[in-house]
Amino acid sequence: MEEGEPECHDDYVDAYNGGCNSDPYVFQAVCGNADGTLIICGKSGTYLFQGWSYRDTDWFEVQGTGGLLTASLFAEFRSQLIFIYGTDCAYPQYDLVMQNACEYGVLSRPVEAGGHAWLWVGPAAFSGVGCASHYLLEMAGITPCGTPAADTRWGEIKALFQ
Repeated sequence: MEEGEPECHDDYVDAYNGGCNSDPYVFQAVCGNADGTLIICGKSGTYLFQGWSYRDTDWFEVQGTGGLLTASLFAEFRSQLIFIYGTDCAYPQYDLVMQNACEYGVLSRPVEAGGHAWLWVGPAAFSGVGCASHYLLEMAGITPCGTPAADTRWGEIKALFQ
């Protein structure tokens, strides 16, 4: 899946999936394939905003399945992966791993069925990373995407149009 965020640039306002760094908070909710896995192809980088160094941070919101939720990050830049299991912007609880360019970082944690977690991806530094820099975020143990009528009865569908 492509992340879909516009490429950052100087004086960029990260209003796409900037999470707790956005005003208002904006998280990109994602769900898994039938087996509870998903790979996101994304871009990130660093830029100047009103003369200050910033980094494009990508926040993904997932739901657990009652087992182990695992996230793996591979980026062409020195990066950080943060697994935020206390989904509160004021007092987050998290695990963090930092990796060099072209190395994997992996974090895992049990997440209850329907429980929310955030996965944060971004450069480890606030400068020197081009905005078109690529990463792959692989997830396992996330709630699969459902089909719109998977558990719906015909009477419930008809009621929507009455």
